[in-house]
Amino acid sequence: MTKNFAERTVELSRTVFDSFQLTPPSLKAFCIISLVKAMEWMIVYFTRSGTCERIAKKIAETTGFRAVRLYDDVNWSGFLGFMKAGFYALTGRRTKIEIEEELNADRFVLITPIWAGSITPAARTFIEHFGPSKILLVTVSEVTKPEDVSRSLKKKYNLLGVHGFTKKTNESEVMRQLVEKLQKI
Repeated sequence: MTKNFAERTVELSRTVFDSFQLTPPSLKAFCIISLVKAMEWMIVYFTRSGTCERIAKKIAETTGFRAVRLYDDVNWSGFLGFMKAGFYALTGRRTKIEIEEELNADRFVLITPIWAGSITPAARTFIEHFGPSKILLVTVSEVTKPEDVSRSLKKKYNLLGVHGFTKKTNESEVMRQLVEKLQKI
């Protein structure tokens, strides 16, 4: 049977802490649990303007999870890039993706902008590749409400949840709710 990342981390942690025989058992348990909690989640974000990166870094600071950037192979810049982005998002297109480092986690917080009322092609590719049941989606949009995105995605994907930021939301409050949700999952 293949062990998941958290199980491998616990096993390694026990080996390391057992070598320090003076460490009290309660401290060992606390350290192991803290290490596993921090490593079972990873934040992955796709950004064009930098807004999703800023939010990803805030979540990483608050939770201690690592944040890594997701790239795709399409140039989205300029007016033609803007039009292409809307078309790709509306038609459910995917793109080739690249991630800046190895993903060593069991579950992911995926942060993506909303283009033309839908998730980005890179986010769609990521969800389909890594499995929706491992992903808590965080959307960032000027106007599209996360509940609207959630309704459209529920038909296709079984995500862990959908949270979102818009210009009208209180960013601190949404961040607090998101962190609470992550602690419960």
